[in-house]
Amino acid sequence: MSTTEVVTVRLSPIVTTASRQDVEGEPPNDRRMEQELAPVDGGSAAWRLLCAAFMFETLLWGFPLSFGVFQEYYSHVPEFANNRYISVVGTMASGFGYLGAPVIMPFIQRHQRWQRQMIWVGWPICIAGLIIGSFASTLEVLILTQGVAYGLGFLIFYYPIISMVNEYWIARRGMAYGILCGASGVSGSVMPFVLQALLAKYGYRTTLRAVAVALALLTGPLIPLLKGRLPPSQRGNSPKINWAFLRSPLFWVYSVSNLLQGFGYFFPSLYLPSYASSLRLGSKSGALLLALMSVSQVGGQFVFGLLSDKKVPLNILACASTLIGGTACLTMWQLATSLPVLVVFAVVYGFFGAGFTAIWARMSSAITDDATAGPIVFSLLNFGKGIGNVLAGPIGGFLVGRSQSTGTPSSVSYRMASSNIPLGFLGNLTADHEDRLQRLWALVLQFAEAPEVSSLLLDQLSRVNSEVVSPTPPSPSLKSRNSFIFRTESNISRRNSLANSFAPPLPTHHARLVTHLRNSGMSSSDIRAARKCLASLTPDEVRFGIFTAAKHDPPDGYLLRFLRVAKWEVNRAFLLLLGSLRWRIKEMHVDNLLLPQGELHALQLSQRALDLEQAEAGETFLDQLRMGKCYIHGVDRMNRPVCVIRVKLHNPQAQSEQVLNQFITHIIETVRLLVAPPIETATVVFDMTGFTLANMEYAVVKFIIRCFETYYPEALGVLLLHNAPKIFAGFWRVIKGWMDPELVKKVHFTKSVPDLEQFIAPDQIVSELGGPEDWEYEYTEPDPDENDRLNDYLARNAILAERQTIADEFLASTCHWIAATRANDPLGVSEATSYRDETVEQLRRNYWKLDPYVRARNYLDRTGVIQPGGRIDHYPHLRPVSQIQTAKILQVEHVERAQVKIVNV
Repeated sequence: MSTTEVVTVRLSPIVTTASRQDVEGEPPNDRRMEQELAPVDGGSAAWRLLCAAFMFETLLWGFPLSFGVFQEYYSHVPEFANNRYISVVGTMASGFGYLGAPVIMPFIQRHQRWQRQMIWVGWPICIAGLIIGSFASTLEVLILTQGVAYGLGFLIFYYPIISMVNEYWIARRGMAYGILCGASGVSGSVMPFVLQALLAKYGYRTTLRAVAVALALLTGPLIPLLKGRLPPSQRGNSPKINWAFLRSPLFWVYSVSNLLQGFGYFFPSLYLPSYASSLRLGSKSGALLLALMSVSQVGGQFVFGLLSDKKVPLNILACASTLIGGTACLTMWQLATSLPVLVVFAVVYGFFGAGFTAIWARMSSAITDDATAGPIVFSLLNFGKGIGNVLAGPIGGFLVGRSQSTGTPSSVSYRMASSNIPLGFLGNLTADHEDRLQRLWALVLQFAEAPEVSSLLLDQLSRVNSEVVSPTPPSPSLKSRNSFIFRTESNISRRNSLANSFAPPLPTHHARLVTHLRNSGMSSSDIRAARKCLASLTPDEVRFGIFTAAKHDPPDGYLLRFLRVAKWEVNRAFLLLLGSLRWRIKEMHVDNLLLPQGELHALQLSQRALDLEQAEAGETFLDQLRMGKCYIHGVDRMNRPVCVIRVKLHNPQAQSEQVLNQFITHIIETVRLLVAPPIETATVVFDMTGFTLANMEYAVVKFIIRCFETYYPEALGVLLLHNAPKIFAGFWRVIKGWMDPELVKKVHFTKSVPDLEQFIAPDQIVSELGGPEDWEYEYTEPDPDENDRLNDYLARNAILAERQTIADEFLASTCHWIAATRANDPLGVSEATSYRDETVEQLRRNYWKLDPYVRARNYLDRTGVIQPGGRIDHYPHLRPVSQIQTAKILQVEHVERAQVKIVNV
């Protein structure tokens, strides 16, 4: 027995060592190996590796996850603008990290001795991809560099680091993975702001180079710290991977649940900013919510990883993550109407939704205890999450697009709109943009005779375009704001309608404003133009002309159009605004003649046998509608209304210049009824098929350019010159010289249906342009009774009075907003902003209530595109007849309720 014990003592270490040699490749007779290796689940070496891996994940994985900032910037750079494949760059950069895991992990398992070499290969590829990408001038090069090269390099160096972490962290692997996963949350709360600031100031070329240098300097010195637990000399090729786990039902249960969770996980990060913008929560609310969500993810992933180490059942953790995250979406997000609720949602969803990723390590060990198969299971879970990452954008875009094509243009309908609101548009303003918007409002308020507040503010704006803001006295209280409202309400009795003639402004009032404009740097020629506008417009014409021209749009959005076209020069924007109002009121008479008279009036004129001139004007106006020289139908890929102009139908001799200009204005005003934030522009397609010299008319081209640059600035999204013949090239060289360079950038030449498909979805291209949509334009004649409500002056005046009251309240709260901002009064700013948002929504609802009493019905009203209450259906012909009849009944009930409310006013 004693002999047996001796033999046992001697054989035990031999067997253990031999088996370890087979697995780990230890040299024979090295019995001190275990004592020389660093401890697992703790110790300086394990923590040193984990910290280095955390930094790599934070910086090099955080960069592709912040690609949304680059995508927004690239969409406005001439080299890449209007290219629908910009998102491919980000998909490639992040998609390799997810989808390439099942390929790279088996390779690492088989060749463990090459782990550090792989890091030294992949890391430079990432850095080089960014540097080479900074020289890109085409999207294809950008996809290959910032997309493919960066993603491939990340794939090569990242998973060897994960393999090293697995060697050091065994019993506490869930916690370790939770810390690593939280790194993306840390980067998500910081990196987007840094990248946005760099892009805004230096552009993409310098930003990419700066990021490459920063990543090299911050992560390069950490590479020596990336060492596995086993020294390289003791590493060999691992045995063949055991794929038996593929037959485990548990593997498929976890894989399918992970795939489904991945599909939904990315939606809040994609659409939460646009949701916040639709609620008018401020230009920075979206970034704030994403930052809070990212910070919350750090805590959630750490806690879930730690709980998985504590042997909390995986099913409980997985269900808690999924159910609580999903419930938060269906309750807090769905019903949120304020920033505090969205903040709570971002924190809750970030904590529980992201926690699912941190339990992957324990899922892997629960599925298989094979040392070679565990990392493969982990890589396949990564692959499932990657599918969700890649498909979340297209699926969300499809769902949003379907809902918007038939949605109501209200605050509810565009909450889930595209998150890519262009910079400088309502919902995506920088601090400087907002400051310049306030400065423009201060000028408007000064001219509109709100001197008790705006004169004081104007004193603080010594140079409108300067970046230095002088301190101001404390902002006026709500009591003083309300007293201003009462004073302005008393003025309503002096106004019978918006079109009345008002008393001329005081000369001293003009002189003060002109002096301010001169002191703020306006040129002499612009001063003369300003004097001309000031002399021809009364304060009330400007005051309420803005709200009349804006219609259902937010007044801020209307003013931002002039700021953008003026390249954010406030004085220039003010001058353009006055010029546009002067044209609407004094020249084209848009709101007091053109829109109230409309198509029915043209029909009535055409039937006047005694006045041949007017009869001809009415007939030629209608002829253009009947032949379909220009028609409005459907939306493009960005949900912008599409206006198609059949150039071959234009005969310069068939109508007078005045009638043609009225027709163009009529079309533009009709299109404006179809847009609402975040959609603020339209797509125009000039169908040049069959164009000849007989169709060319320079006067109409110049008027259209003036409309897009001066009268309706920033109303054009893109302009497509489709199927233009070679003869048009000479005309284009002349026309381009008349256009502002920014407007020229919006012009694109298309020759085929695939070219059009870059801008319009294939199934929404009409057959006339070569697409599959079976739709043809057919004009519906006016009904003799369709404009009866235009003669209901009692109802109209009641709604107008309500609109003027709301407008006064908006202007008063705008004064308070500006003063509170200048006084650095956050509470006052919040109070004024909330009140302004309320009045904006009231103005929108009021317009659609007023619309039937001030605007004649047009072709889109008769065909069901524009419906009562402001509902827009871009494709009414696709709806069943029974549904259309039901809608008509509901619309009649809506109108009757509105009329009852008017009578009770």
